[in-house]
Amino acid sequence: MNSLKIYYLEVLKRIRRETWTEIYEFMKETQRPKYEKSVGISKTSSLSEIRPTKTAAGGNLQRTTSVSQLTDSWNESKEKPVSAGVRITTEDAYTLTDGPTIFLTEDVAKIAHFYIQQTNIPSEIFQNILRKIAKNNEITEKLVEFEKYLEDHESKKTNAVQEEGSNNSKQSNSKKECKMVDLDKKSPEIQRLYKEIEALKSQIKYISLDAIYIPNTKPHQVKWAPKSEVCDSAFVPNIEEQVVRDIMGLEIENYQKVLLLMGIGLFMEDLNPKYLEIMKSLAYNQHLFMIIASSDYIYGTNYSFCHGFIGKDLTNTTQQKTLQSLGRIGRNNIQQTYTVRFRDDSMLNQLFMKQAENLEAVNMCRLFSSD
Repeated sequence: MNSLKIYYLEVLKRIRRETWTEIYEFMKETQRPKYEKSVGISKTSSLSEIRPTKTAAGGNLQRTTSVSQLTDSWNESKEKPVSAGVRITTEDAYTLTDGPTIFLTEDVAKIAHFYIQQTNIPSEIFQNILRKIAKNNEITEKLVEFEKYLEDHESKKTNAVQEEGSNNSKQSNSKKECKMVDLDKKSPEIQRLYKEIEALKSQIKYISLDAIYIPNTKPHQVKWAPKSEVCDSAFVPNIEEQVVRDIMGLEIENYQKVLLLMGIGLFMEDLNPKYLEIMKSLAYNQHLFMIIASSDYIYGTNYSFCHGFIGKDLTNTTQQKTLQSLGRIGRNNIQQTYTVRFRDDSMLNQLFMKQAENLEAVNMCRLFSSD
């Protein structure tokens, strides 16, 4: 790879100054986009049915400002062009090959709602999913109540055993653990509670989407890919049934549950810790089709991605943070297709310009310098 970079530099060094403009214009005129532009986004009826549905635990699935603008201002008779490669849950999904994708943005929820809307799930199917989620949410509320009671019980029990152990310093840890188990065995109430929890968990309904709505499955590609051709290298999510059941049993927003069915996970602030742990496991094992994450997610992660989107709302980010974003992509194997898709060209220009101030360097100096 280094020798290839050196070769490029040698070629550039030998280009005469007076021919540079001619070469530049030739390359600009003959360059072709990797992906053709989509025809447009048209109004659908599925999203408008989301708002009236209210559930016990998950809250409403509501239209965000951006999605509302799309569905209200664009209609079937007047379509507007869309940037190529952006409709990644429908006609551009086949371009995401070999591995998972990361979409970096400051407004994770807005992008998440946008892709739910773009998937064009028919309203009757969507309403059926929401009804099942609502039923699961009722069960979840009971589970949370029982588990909280058990946690309080465990805390009191542990404190009691520790207090007894302090009175008898010769008692070993193994004996303490045995005593804790014995306390559970002697408590019919706790036994009954455990049985009720298991019974409630078994009542959580398994929810699935038809394959035609899951990106890059064969039915999905037949519907959306150019000429209905199936691309074997297109990356398909792999979400096991038990993972779906676990997610459906959590106190999280409904749209997060719907996205999981499509193989999409979220990383942002104020997420349910259990949801976040499941997403981290799925990301590590490369089972998710895409992760939508805030830009802070790029620091400290070693997950590998084959494709990446840099959102329009990151145009004011620093050059170093943009470079860090690029470093998340293309770290798997050779002979695979990798792409980085900037949603605003100004970010590309920023990469090749000298920065007036290196904010990260200033902060590091501040951190390690004494007054």
